[in-house]
Amino acid sequence: MTMDNTMKTASAESLARYVRAMEFAASMVSAIKPEQWHNATPCDERDLRVLVNHIIGENRWIHAVLGGRTLERVWDELNRDLTGDDPIAAYADSMALAKSVLTPAQLAGPYKLSFGLATGIDCVTQMFMDQLVHSWDIIKGSGQSVAFDDELVAAAIPVAEEKVAAVGQGSVFGYTQAVVPDESELDLLLG
Repeated sequence: MTMDNTMKTASAESLARYVRAMEFAASMVSAIKPEQWHNATPCDERDLRVLVNHIIGENRWIHAVLGGRTLERVWDELNRDLTGDDPIAAYADSMALAKSVLTPAQLAGPYKLSFGLATGIDCVTQMFMDQLVHSWDIIKGSGQSVAFDDELVAAAIPVAEEKVAAVGQGSVFGYTQAVVPDESELDLLLG
């Protein structure tokens, strides 16, 4: 079986980056105050609760797919409210589920996804970038002031560029924004 969606930016470091990005997101999620869950975020049409539900779903998707289930089998399970009565605990639980399948055998794949075949390391490479970017959305929506891990940001830029090139402008990533040359690497990633 040949992989038709191998990411050029996938590497041995992707696994550790995904775990670090989840842990960073967890710290942002745990700092959301009860009255903030319906605050708007920079992520179109997603308040904080909906956005956290999305990243919970991503972690649970990793658990399901790397655990051997097909997207078709888990679609209804993941396409609903996953936050429950305690979104902070739900995120922590999703992170534990994702971590439970991050073994060398499960990272090898192949996995049949909606866009073709990919390895587990390809999946976690994309998820690391997405968890990191959505952490910024959470920070903005909840008014937190937190410094980003410069190494994660630098590593996420080429992943974002590769994904936008693969799926096109205006897709799930929206349209890229012009960035002035002196802006930070975080600004480059977000742009």
